[in-house]
Amino acid sequence: FTLTRLFDCLPDLVVVKNDNVGPLPLHARRVFDLLDLAPPQPGQAACVLPGETISYTIAYVNGGLLTATQVVLTETLPDHTSYTGSGWTPAGGGLYTRSVGTLPPGSGGVTHFIVRVDSVPPDLRVENEVRIGGAEADLYPPDNVSGEDTPICGSATPYRAYLPLVLKEYPPGIPPTPTPTPLPTPPPAYVSDVAVNEMTNRVYVASPQQNAVLAVDPGGAGSVIATIPVGEHPVGLAVVTTTNKIYAANMNSWTLTAIRGSDHTPIAELYVGAQPCKVAADSADGRVYVTNHLESDNGAAAVNSQTDTFLYYYSRLHATQGRYGIAVDPAADKLFIAARDAGLIAIQDAYQPDQDPLVFKLDPPRVPYVVAFNPATHHLFVTAPQDQVVVVLDPYSIQWSKGRWLWHRSRWVFALDRANAGWIAEIGVGLGAEEGIAVNPRTGYVYVTNGESDTVSIIQDAADPADIHWVMDLAVGDRPQGVAVDVPANLIYVGNADSRDLTVIDGATHTISKTIPLN
Repeated sequence: FTLTRLFDCLPDLVVVKNDNVGPLPLHARRVFDLLDLAPPQPGQAACVLPGETISYTIAYVNGGLLTATQVVLTETLPDHTSYTGSGWTPAGGGLYTRSVGTLPPGSGGVTHFIVRVDSVPPDLRVENEVRIGGAEADLYPPDNVSGEDTPICGSATPYRAYLPLVLKEYPPGIPPTPTPTPLPTPPPAYVSDVAVNEMTNRVYVASPQQNAVLAVDPGGAGSVIATIPVGEHPVGLAVVTTTNKIYAANMNSWTLTAIRGSDHTPIAELYVGAQPCKVAADSADGRVYVTNHLESDNGAAAVNSQTDTFLYYYSRLHATQGRYGIAVDPAADKLFIAARDAGLIAIQDAYQPDQDPLVFKLDPPRVPYVVAFNPATHHLFVTAPQDQVVVVLDPYSIQWSKGRWLWHRSRWVFALDRANAGWIAEIGVGLGAEEGIAVNPRTGYVYVTNGESDTVSIIQDAADPADIHWVMDLAVGDRPQGVAVDVPANLIYVGNADSRDLTVIDGATHTISKTIPLN
């Protein structure tokens, strides 16, 4: 995973491990492929008994473009076990090391770490991790660590680590309980999201109450010129200007509706996953991205706007439960995904759907809802309504080697704190900043809808973090939800759910120029 081309010349040490119980994790196969080795065969046992051994197969490779020197593997002896192998040197504190030496690009190897289970752990599993490091900085520190949980046979079921395999044996009609919990379906609001096509001077408003998208002509007094039927409960909206198409994410029908902008006709309805929520568009590439709140693994989907065809799921987002907000950096082809339930943010390569994303949580903890990216400053704005703040981040300046890594849902998650260069600022906003945030990259202003305060918070972004500040809270209609910016015209459109209207803000003076009824 490459954040900037500046670091392409660094080593990229990768390590994976697998026990002799159950199947090989999918992410481990990549390292064996790089080494041109056959992966180990799946273990036949479902669990390990006390007195038996666990043989960890450890594969490592330098996937970067620069030679790594002084490379060392470090193992942590699991609790309730004893080391019985050879070739590893005790380093104190339950640590064992093995010197690898110099690894040129593309080279690596396979070794083993063997332990005996001495007693039954309280949670019926043995947790183990291995780390790899060298003298040089690493391109992607998260894959310098690999963990494995091994089930221990005890009084409870030994299948917990492989629960998905057991669930496949369930007869039809008895599905497992989905994770995360499905979003409760509130009474449909009149307005949820807003998008604008600055090329055609048309504004679009998603209306869950009507299961429709409203097309608005903002000229003159402004008026609704079309009510376009879509799927059930649309909550997300985006426009691809290069194809003149509008896309609505329908939470309850699990689809994405494509609308032709020239005549406001629905032309396709694509299944994109469980409970699609928010949508982001990359007009330059003609692509649309949508988050799936309820999917365990396929947490986001990509759609081709030229052909209105489904492209693929992003299959490595399983740790980011409850995905909601999404933004795209078109220049770098990066997606920024906010996971409300997990309290995490993921950075995903838009063209690498099977690649592990960089995942981090804010420290102190914040629950992220919606996000906006400013391409002029490379700042990412994240609403955290429970704390009435917007957190300003620089995702390309995060110091991944400076901070804590936490084990969460079988993957490592970075704890991003305020001392890290990636954390820029925290700006107070109004109540209920859950649905709308937009940025004007030309002026640097960021607009946040506060659904419970009936206001829009205006924030000034800047290249110098010291110049980022709150400007004002502007009163708009009742329960503002979505917000969109017409960048060339410097106009801001705010959809108000309870007053059923569209507020138009003059971006030069930050005054209300008109209010357009929607009903």
